[in-house]
Amino acid sequence: MKKTVNKTVNKAATTQNSLERALELLGILNRTTTAMNVAEISKVLGVTRITANTMLQTLMQHSFVEKDESTGKYVIGYRMYEMAMFYRHRYSFLYVAEKHVNEMSDRWRVKVNVGVLKSPGVVVVLLSRDASAIPRMIMGHAMPAYATASGKLLMAYEPRDKIEEWLSRTERVSYTPFTTVDLPTLCRQMDSALEQGYALEQEELTFQRSCVASPIRDFSGRVIASVSFSSGKDFLEENFAALTEDIVLLGKMISYDLGYTPIVLP
Repeated sequence: MKKTVNKTVNKAATTQNSLERALELLGILNRTTTAMNVAEISKVLGVTRITANTMLQTLMQHSFVEKDESTGKYVIGYRMYEMAMFYRHRYSFLYVAEKHVNEMSDRWRVKVNVGVLKSPGVVVVLLSRDASAIPRMIMGHAMPAYATASGKLLMAYEPRDKIEEWLSRTERVSYTPFTTVDLPTLCRQMDSALEQGYALEQEELTFQRSCVASPIRDFSGRVIASVSFSSGKDFLEENFAALTEDIVLLGKMISYDLGYTPIVLP
């Protein structure tokens, strides 16, 4: 009986380890800008080439990975894109927001993003319209909340003890010399976001890029997402007052279309 239990435990541990390796591989292929061969993948994962090749063949069968026959190297598969699109469809408010986002992006010729906060302190960009040529965000479409305007804004509307717990177990990397990693300072910035109705980030995620974000509310008044302007640092500084006013207005327009009507006391 004991041997049977041990075999079951060992099989479960092996299955979990294989799953973790496969997910790690997908993450690596998703982040890299170049295709990788079996030798490179086995080295990064710390597994044998046979193990790496077996994983790749399984993932290819399900279209999570694709192979370039001319080079023999592997890239992320279309199934990942398909899943990402289905994930976006979970957020029906994006269809309401899109028109406003497109109009504002065209008006200012800047990038406009709509993002949501995910545990543990990550902002996922669900909608983006770029009418500019600003420096690309180094983190793609999943960004560390503490280093972004959207993240600071969205964290400000969450219970503070929850956010402090998130941040305490998050490795806060300094992406630039301007990245705020100090917890008390981040808390003060979140307090300012609540008071002002917007959050600001200047060159914290990447050089020469700045961002200002405001909240999107559902019909109940709950903050469900952020909308933000992302532009070159100099452009934001030169147009700060007008950009800030418009991003706050943009958040209110989207919220209004979602059924939110603030109660104004006499």
